Order: sequence, then structure tokens, then C-alpha cells
Amino acid sequence: MIKDGFDSLFKHAWSSFSGFGIPDMYLLAKLKHLKGALKTWRTNELAKEKTELNSLKKVLSDLDLVVESWSLNDHEKLIIKSG
Repeated sequence: MIKDGFDSLFKHAWSSFSGFGIPDMYLLAKLKHLKGALKTWRTNELAKEKTELNSLKKVLSDLDLVVESWSLNDHEKLIIKSG
């Protein structure tokens, strides 16, 4: 699954590198530059995901509290008993 912003980050990191030297060393340096950019991006994405996950857990917990406070009707009680 490709995340939002990955393609643009990759293209920018790849095209923004400037270096010199023999082709294999140039490629090695370019790949290292790309790796650093991807590591930074991934760290930021993980932080965003963690924040979003915690927010969603809070919403779910709040919804659980609301649902637990509801009274069940006879049909719902019967379903729970038979389940």
C-alpha cells in the first residue's frame, strides 16, 4: 500500500540530489540520500499514524461507554441469551 506523499517524496529526493564522481559512487551516494529522506518521512508517518490510532481508540472507548449505558429491549436480550 502506497501512502500519500510517498511518490512526491521519492521523486523530489531522487531529483534533488546533486553529486559528482564515477557513476557507481554517484549512484551509491544518491541511494544513500534517498534512504535518508525515506527514513525521515517514515518516522514522521509513524508518528502521525500513532496519533491517529490513539485518537480513534479514544473515540471507540467513548462510543463503548455510550452503548453500555443504553437499555436493551426484549428482542436484544433474547439475542444475547441465545448467542
